[in-house]
Amino acid sequence: GGLHPERLRLLRRLREAGPGVILSTSRPAHPATSLLGASGAADMVIAAEGSVLVDAARQEVLRTELIDPDHVLGIGLAIRTAEPSIGLQVERGMHAFCSHPRTPPPALDWLFAGGTPCDVQKLLQRPATRMLLHGRPRRLRSAVDALAGIPGMDGSVRLIDYAPDCIGIVGPSADRSVGLQRAESILGVPRYSTLVCVGRGDAHLLERWPRSCTWGGPAGPACSVTGEILPEDPSSDPVGFLLERLAPFRPPMPTE
Repeated sequence: GGLHPERLRLLRRLREAGPGVILSTSRPAHPATSLLGASGAADMVIAAEGSVLVDAARQEVLRTELIDPDHVLGIGLAIRTAEPSIGLQVERGMHAFCSHPRTPPPALDWLFAGGTPCDVQKLLQRPATRMLLHGRPRRLRSAVDALAGIPGMDGSVRLIDYAPDCIGIVGPSADRSVGLQRAESILGVPRYSTLVCVGRGDAHLLERWPRSCTWGGPAGPACSVTGEILPEDPSSDPVGFLLERLAPFRPPMPTE
């Protein structure tokens, strides 16, 4: 969803309380990192499903997980040959380039934000961190089925369903849990020592990170091994409540 001011305030309060903050998001690297870096709400951003790891303050890409250039070209040509009306956006780290025969629907503005229009041939010339496809659902699915015929494609990319009219494609090593391990290494903290607060769809992170919790309620994942945090009083300060409930899960601070 949208980066509501209250969410940014929550992240800033967490950083002020001591721990470093790493935010994982489906959003493209540039718009997400620009907002978070300017607000001081996060140290690092794992963007685009783990395909890009960015230092939020310096707006610097620290790590990318790539789709091979031959696959970028093969996917783009196969999609456009099968269905010319499909829109393409190619992300490369902090940059995004697009060719949209049809304008992306407003509901996907958060995902397609900031793409620079360019010629299709130029669009497909280099490796990519993520590709986004959009079009009418039936035509989009038919075009994606054509990818199965590309030599060497099996296991070389991963498909992500964002909506019936939008599919994302990332490299085989692009994963949020991999991104979090990279961030822990850069921060110099022990592997799997991060406190992970997850939402729906991210419960798989709890398999490796023992210190985990979720914001409860209808949108939270059902997982018996995680602590659930949910304010009983809807009028309570969510930031203060979250900090209070996070205390038992926070890893011990090193001592001299």
